[in-house]
Amino acid sequence: MSQSTIRYGIIGAGMMGREHIRNIKLLPGCEVAALSDPNSAVRGDAFMTAGNRPAQFSDHRELLVSGTCDALVI
Repeated sequence: MSQSTIRYGIIGAGMMGREHIRNIKLLPGCEVAALSDPNSAVRGDAFMTAGNRPAQFSDHRELLVSGTCDALVI
């Protein structure tokens, strides 16, 4: 059986959002595929934490309809 990657989306990329990103990066078969936060500086910090160039959204509704994620952390 082949293993597929679970693509996570992060809604709210502040301090706890970045902690979730760090934890997801430790899980085998998981990646942060997208993140959303209205604050561009906060988004930028989370983007750097993720390290894999996730899609970025300023509005969580855009992330929800993007189809980039299998699971969400809010």
